[in-house]
Amino acid sequence: MINSRRTVLFMLLSCYLAEITGEDRIKTLALYAARCVATWMLDSSTSLAVDCLIHVANNNKQNAVLSCHLTGMVIEAFTVLAGVTKDDTWRNKAIEVADAAMKYTGWHGADGVLNVGSGGDQAEYSDIKAWRGVAY
Repeated sequence: MINSRRTVLFMLLSCYLAEITGEDRIKTLALYAARCVATWMLDSSTSLAVDCLIHVANNNKQNAVLSCHLTGMVIEAFTVLAGVTKDDTWRNKAIEVADAAMKYTGWHGADGVLNVGSGGDQAEYSDIKAWRGVAY
């Protein structure tokens, strides 16, 4: 069973470590993690990251929900990996996921500001909502 949160975080950290150190063994780990994420952790119909536990043997994703935060981490990691490997496959994958994320309307209000996790009245600009608007 694979935990998508941990795998995406491992991928992101591995990509940055590969960029910083230039070590082939770390780059290899980053590539393995990226392939795992691209294969198992992106929703096939939307290209967005899913937050779930995955039974790899039968591709069963338990309680899978689209995740704004994980999608952002995937875009970041694929972009860093493209620079580390000089392989445009990862840049193109980052663009595909970013395009899907920007077109997905489930995460933001009519004003375009993310409202995921902001709590309370969605019309109000709470600190969390404003922070997420800046962070993403």
